[in-house]
Amino acid sequence: MKKTNLILGFMLIMLLAMSTSLMADGTPPSGLGTEVSPYQVATLDNLLWISTNNSSWSASSYIIQTADIDASATSDWNGDAGFSPIGTSSSNIFRGHYNGQGNTISGLTIDRGSTEYVGLFGYKYLGSISNLHLRNVDITGKKYVGGLAGFCNNTSITACSVTGSVTATSQYAGLFVGFFDSSTINQCYTRDGTVSSIDYVGGFCGQNDSSTDIVNCYADNVSITASNNYGGGFVGYIEGTITNCYSTGSVNSGSYNGGFVGRGNGTSTNCFWDTDTSGQATSYGGTGKTTEEMKTQSTFTSTSPGWNFTTIWEMIGYNYPRLKVNPDQALPVNLSSFYALYISGTPSLYWTTQTEENNAYWNVYRGTNDNFEAAYHINANDPVPGNGSTNNASDYIYIDTAPVVQNATYLYWIEDVSTDGESEVHEPITLYVPFEDTPIIPATYGLQQNYPNPFNPSTAISFALSEDSDVEVIIYNVKGGKIKSIFNDHVYADQTRTVVWDGNDANGKQVSSGVYFYKLITDNKVYQKKMLLVK
Repeated sequence: MKKTNLILGFMLIMLLAMSTSLMADGTPPSGLGTEVSPYQVATLDNLLWISTNNSSWSASSYIIQTADIDASATSDWNGDAGFSPIGTSSSNIFRGHYNGQGNTISGLTIDRGSTEYVGLFGYKYLGSISNLHLRNVDITGKKYVGGLAGFCNNTSITACSVTGSVTATSQYAGLFVGFFDSSTINQCYTRDGTVSSIDYVGGFCGQNDSSTDIVNCYADNVSITASNNYGGGFVGYIEGTITNCYSTGSVNSGSYNGGFVGRGNGTSTNCFWDTDTSGQATSYGGTGKTTEEMKTQSTFTSTSPGWNFTTIWEMIGYNYPRLKVNPDQALPVNLSSFYALYISGTPSLYWTTQTEENNAYWNVYRGTNDNFEAAYHINANDPVPGNGSTNNASDYIYIDTAPVVQNATYLYWIEDVSTDGESEVHEPITLYVPFEDTPIIPATYGLQQNYPNPFNPSTAISFALSEDSDVEVIIYNVKGGKIKSIFNDHVYADQTRTVVWDGNDANGKQVSSGVYFYKLITDNKVYQKKMLLVK
């Protein structure tokens, strides 16, 4: 009986050891690893299996990723050293093809400050990497360190992106790749990150070596620090070619630093960097532009040959260029206009955004000086709904019904609040409240163009007369049918009057999208203009 128990106990120990060994090596993905039947990586365990079978990957090996992968658990792996790179050295190389199919790997952690060739792919030779997006990486190595790869040789990389933090304790650090050699990179980007090392540091790559071509890529809001030499917003040291690329991140480097390129012997063509955000007025390569110029399409098309904004690049609202085939969806709430009018004894606020990301609602604040902390939250019980995530322009109107004092100046702030509770307060505007009996002579007479136009759901219509008159403002559809009379009163000369149409008809029903006309009818003249409602 005791012998039987000993045997059963030994078998249990062996089974547990086998199970632990299997978990440590990960779970094999489905597929055969061929071009016709590639391995299908769907989980973090599948990705672990890929990294623990490095010696198996030839140039004829094919892997596809079939789902987003949360890799945040890697922070506790291997005694807190994190994930083991796929391809760890020049003698243990990953030669295969990896296609992310547009999926993400988020929260990947590697902490190996005494190890060379560190990244999701440590040492990548031959093959390709495509359509893969790494989000919020936290990667540390000694030399040749990058988010996507530490070292790439004879590799084709297309439509990939990286955000997060990369640190090399020695040299060659880039948020995308630490060191490129004889490779081609097309339509990739890095965003919202930090990169630091002693030498050869870039927001995209540490060094772009000879016979390496980087085309149609960018590094947006990636801050770099090179404590010694060769720091650049895009690349620390260039020996290959870079074409149609840009960077916007801040650059801090001891020597040989630049807004776009730190130093080198290569060439950059039609490349740009933001002089305002980088803190750098010079660069070994590229052309420096202000933020306003970097967010203007003509900056990139005025050179010859200009950037391709038909099939490769696009400008969404007031933002930097982004790639069509590999679009960065994280566009901020981008405020393009914000102003206030004092209309019929009431302050009215108008603002327009060009893009919004996860915008839940707006708060409005009013103060009598530039101290925001002392401002009054005037819509605490009635927030203005945001438009979520959109790449289209959005117009807002808010009527301040709180009492105001005549002959006083007020400041207004608006704050966008995201669905996850994060917020941004925008620069304030001022509004002077005059004496009610103080006439303000208008700059022009007649009917003004509505604002905003196009609009949704409301728009403001302003007019002024050179002589007293009875006035009516009427909305018509394109067939001439009367929709609603929105103003009917006597108006005195030299007064600018503004009325707001809320997009409703005479029965209070919201009208559909389309073209509408508005008429200003006076005692002796009729004015008419056209406007567009877009939902």
